[in-house]
Amino acid sequence: MRVSVVTCAGRERPRAEGRPPRRSGLFTHVRGLRGGGPGTRAAAVASHAAIGRPHTGGHSGPGSPPARGRRELAALDASPSWRLRDVLAGTPAQGGAPGSRRRVFLGETEFRGGATLAEIGATGGSELTLMLTPTLHVLTASHDLTAKIWHAESGQCLRTLEGHDGLVWSAVFSPDGLEVLTASQDGTARIWHAESGQCLHTLEGHHDRVYSAVFSPDGLHVLTASGDRTAKIWHAGSGQCLRTLEGHRGGVVSAVFSPDGLEVLTASEDGTARIWHAESGQCLHTLEGHHDRVNSAVFSPDGLEVLTASYDRTAKIWHAESGQCLRTLEGHYDPVFSAVFSPQ
Repeated sequence: MRVSVVTCAGRERPRAEGRPPRRSGLFTHVRGLRGGGPGTRAAAVASHAAIGRPHTGGHSGPGSPPARGRRELAALDASPSWRLRDVLAGTPAQGGAPGSRRRVFLGETEFRGGATLAEIGATGGSELTLMLTPTLHVLTASHDLTAKIWHAESGQCLRTLEGHDGLVWSAVFSPDGLEVLTASQDGTARIWHAESGQCLHTLEGHHDRVYSAVFSPDGLHVLTASGDRTAKIWHAGSGQCLRTLEGHRGGVVSAVFSPDGLEVLTASEDGTARIWHAESGQCLHTLEGHHDRVNSAVFSPDGLEVLTASYDRTAKIWHAESGQCLRTLEGHYDPVFSAVFSPQ
């Protein structure tokens, strides 16, 4: 299976129709060409003649980028039994920040270490995508009033986010990884610049601790949940509070956006969860049925169902559009603190 490595000027991975663009990473394309004996590896992977040579061939498969702006980096003979390490060994890194991670995809399927080219469905003529991603980081939230950003591979602390006057309950990255959002016992949430550690906005307006804070899927809004029995939606760019979701009779311990960002789901100490219209702030459904506080509530990956976890020792699955309880998951002997759906 003859394979050539092609770089693309664009920075977005080919994606299924209707899927939002990914905002980070540099992508090149590995194109399988018919010809060449299986199991025969080219002695010279990347020659000076190969690098920078314009690639004029066509493209195959849905989501593949046009030929314009693509350059051939290398040519090699691949075996269907090749694993990820073989593809990476024959593919020179191109661009990206120092220490960038290299990931390979066939369409939307990631080529992981144990699989072979044949096992992921690659054949002669297949096109793989090499993704250069930024270095992996870890974000932690602590009782010591700080959040910290760490280098995942070295374990080195890169920066400490200081400024809260109470313990930090949660910390999350923005969808593009450029910002950090923290929620604190001091009744505020803060948006930070991930690279510099500078506090960009302090979200003030709650009258009790802020248990959680999350970004919307597009990163434009922030959602906070507070012990003051409300959730609030904020503009991430300005820090302005856009609307307050009121109606719970107990503290709101978690709040999340639906996968499409159009709805909000809250979980409360009052034993209920609520689904809200994110734009209007209208409560669409109150999910009643638990006999104690609801510790968490999440949407399914497709947004069609809701899953709640309660102190009453059960979890429940609900129909998101109607608010009807579909089934109760019983069997725990103590409170259920969290429940999540598997990925699709």
